Amino acid sequence: MITRFEVNKIFGGEFFDDDSTVVDLVRLEYTARASGRKVPEIDELHIWHFDAAGKVKRVRQRADTLLQAWSIDQA
Repeated sequence: MITRFEVNKIFGGEFFDDDSTVVDLVRLEYTARASGRKVPEIDELHIWHFDAAGKVKRVRQRADTLLQAWSIDQA
């Protein structure tokens, strides 16, 4: 899916954390290459998990996939 979009703007929103996890509500704007449509994505989740040494164990990203699919299909 990543090759179908060009990210125009991205910045961190709100951050929430505990001892081993950080959640970032990211705001971004991308262009769907197939349709040329510019789409704002609000509150895309980036979830960072850290080990005891503070190193990243895992990163997960959650996006509005329905919005992404809609933006691709608009011609």
